[in-house]
Amino acid sequence: MRDRGFRYQNPDQAMSDPRWSPGEDGAGQSPSRDEIETAVADRDCRDRVNFSGVLQFLMAQYENEMINSQGHRIREVSDLLKTRAMNSSRILSAG
Repeated sequence: MRDRGFRYQNPDQAMSDPRWSPGEDGAGQSPSRDEIETAVADRDCRDRVNFSGVLQFLMAQYENEMINSQGHRIREVSDLLKTRAMNSSRILSAG
């Protein structure tokens, strides 16, 4: 985004810039020209560096690590939830 004159420290700052949060009286207003230009530059930058692809990859890696290291706990919780659902069903059908 720097090549377009924007100076944000990280990708989330552009999206959460306080200028884009309308006050109570500004709800429903159309975005300003500055907001649109910032959003377009942000989107183009994210596309150029494959931000979404890298983020999805990292999230998948983290999830796989959790599944591999905590799989037994995940299965325990899953079994407990299934048991709870079956017990609830029995109680509701008995009444």
